[in-house]
Amino acid sequence: MLDVRQYLAALILGASLLLLLGVMLFLYRSRQAARRGLAAARRDAVRATRWAENAAAHARRLEEETRHLAEVRLPAAVDLLARNRTMSRQHGLLHPELEGTGVAAHHEAVVGLLGEAVRLTHARVSASAKATVSAAASLMQGLANQQYEQTHALAQRFGDDTDVLEQVLRVQHANAQLLRRCQSLAMLGGTWPGQLNEDTPLYDVVRGAMSRIEGHERVQVQFDQGRRVLRGQYVEPLVAALAELLANAVALSHPGTQVRVNFENVHNGIVITIDDAGIGLNPHLRGEYNAILSGRTPVDLSTMGNPPRFGLPLVGVICARYGFQATLDRSPYQGVRAVLGIPTNHLAPPAQPTRPGPEPAPPSPGREAPAPASPPPTSRRPLRRRARQTQAACRSGVGSGRSPA
Repeated sequence: MLDVRQYLAALILGASLLLLLGVMLFLYRSRQAARRGLAAARRDAVRATRWAENAAAHARRLEEETRHLAEVRLPAAVDLLARNRTMSRQHGLLHPELEGTGVAAHHEAVVGLLGEAVRLTHARVSASAKATVSAAASLMQGLANQQYEQTHALAQRFGDDTDVLEQVLRVQHANAQLLRRCQSLAMLGGTWPGQLNEDTPLYDVVRGAMSRIEGHERVQVQFDQGRRVLRGQYVEPLVAALAELLANAVALSHPGTQVRVNFENVHNGIVITIDDAGIGLNPHLRGEYNAILSGRTPVDLSTMGNPPRFGLPLVGVICARYGFQATLDRSPYQGVRAVLGIPTNHLAPPAQPTRPGPEPAPPSPGREAPAPASPPPTSRRPLRRRARQTQAACRSGVGSGRSPA
């Protein structure tokens, strides 16, 4: 019996120990599972925190990018497009990491739509401005022509009076400058120069341009030894372009210096060079002005300043429309050299003399012919001749004027 009791006690004790071990194992595994769950929860919390931080940072980037679009990119686009400039990389996204995303695509679409709206608006305003300016210039040109007719009648009536005729000549010279400015605006507006001419010697073309500017007495023209002749349809445009280049050379050089005009043969025509002893141009401005003279820069009447500077744009328009070429370079006199190229097909055969007899001897090479003089002449006959020259210059067409570029 004792053995049975001991056996049962031992059996119960063993069962209790097994149960205790099972409970302890269960508790251990539960604790391990709890630890693993807690670690997973912590990892999830860290991931959730990082995701929230990334989402907040992304939201800040989007907000900053949108602010950059509104405060920087769109104003820059309006300013650059209004000045016919292109946007550079510095006007792109604030955050390069957004490149290729939907946000970047949407922002680019907004910039593109704004650019198209600016271009369309600018085109409409420019066309309207050109039409308005052209109409106003035509009206003023008509009034100036009436003034010319009246002064011409005075010259015919009082041609024997030296003092009166001298005053008439001065009025006619001022009238020629007014007509030059009127035609400048009209040509920038897209109209025809309004004057047809016969084939004309290049030397006379240059002299005609001189008659339309102030300070023409400072311009010295080398005699054209080749006596080359310009076809009639190109005379008035070339006079207008030369008048602008001469006006710049005179205005931007010291009053005590001379402006020299020469003719030079080239492979495909002839060039007229205009040298002044002015302040010159730095390479940046020279490149900018040459781009304007090439005719590649669109004419925008709203960006020509106050007072407007439309001389070089006008020369560019004339060159693009009539096949001339104009460039600015450094002059050997430390100022600016303007070179205006005339193609061979713009030249006509030299005119034949109408009657036999020796031609007047031209000046020796390098000698420059004097410019038209404005002081009162010493006799009535030269004064009449001067009147006819001024009237002929005024009737040869009207040109354009501008403030120096």
